[in-house]
Amino acid sequence: DENHLSRPQKFSLRLHIRKICSTFAPECEIQTKIQRSKPKILNRVGKNKIIILMKKLFFLLAAMLVCCSLFANPDCKINGIYYNLNTSDKTAQVTNKNGGGEITTDYAGDMVIPSTILYDEETYTVTSIGEYAFMKSSITSITIPSSVTTIEYSAFASSFELTSVTIPNSVTTIGEHAFVSCSGLTSITIPLFVTTIGECAFWGCSSLTSIIIPNSVTEIGEFAFEQCTSLTSVTIPDNMTDIWDGAFVSCSSLTSVTIPNSMTQIR
Repeated sequence: DENHLSRPQKFSLRLHIRKICSTFAPECEIQTKIQRSKPKILNRVGKNKIIILMKKLFFLLAAMLVCCSLFANPDCKINGIYYNLNTSDKTAQVTNKNGGGEITTDYAGDMVIPSTILYDEETYTVTSIGEYAFMKSSITSITIPSSVTTIEYSAFASSFELTSVTIPNSVTTIGEHAFVSCSGLTSITIPLFVTTIGECAFWGCSSLTSIIIPNSVTEIGEFAFEQCTSLTSVTIPDNMTDIWDGAFVSCSSLTSVTIPNSMTQIR
C-alpha cells in the first residue's frame, strides 16, 4: 500500500515497476506511447475527414453545374425553332425547348431548318442539329440546310412519324443514336463526306428498306442498323475497312450484302 510510504519511496517503487514492465512486458511501454500520441492521431484523422468532405462537396457542386448546363433554357426561339447560340463565332445549334434536355413535344409536321438566323441584330449560321433536338417529336419530314455539318447524339431519336429526311453533303458526322427508333423512316441517303456512321445510328428503323452508303464511309458503328427488319440489301462501299459488332443484327429481311476487298475486319 503506497499510503504508508514516503514520497521518495513511492517514486522509487514506481520507477522499479516501470523497469519491470519494460523488461518483461514491452507492450506496456508501447501502449503508453500510443496513448500519449492518440490526440495527435485523432487530429490527423479529423483533418483527413475534413479534406474528404470538402472534396465530396466540390464534386457535388461540379455535378450540379453540369446538370444546369445540360438542362438550361435555349438562347432563343425563331419561327418555332429553338437555338443555342455561340456568340464568339456566330454559329447556332438547333435544340429543343429544354436547351438540350431529353424530351420535347413542341415540334410537329414538316420542318425546314434555315441556314442562317437573325437574332439581336446579329446573323448566326446554323451548323449543327444538337443532342435530343427532335427526340420524341411528331415531325413528319425535315430538310437540313447545307450549312449544317453535324447531327449529334439522339437528334431525332424516337420520332416515330418521321418518314423523310434530306441530309446535305455538308454533313460529315452522324452521331450515335441519331435516328434510333425512327420506325416510319423508309429511306435515307448518307451524305458524300460522312466517314463514320455512329453506334445505333439507325437502330430500330423498322420501315427502312434501302440505304445508300457513300465511299467516304470507312466505319459502321456497333448495332448501327440493328432491327432494321425491312432492309433487304446493303452495298458496302469500296473504302470500308471496319464493321463493328451487331451492325446488321436482326435485319430479318436482308438477303443480299456486297462486301468490298478493302474490308479488313467484321467484328
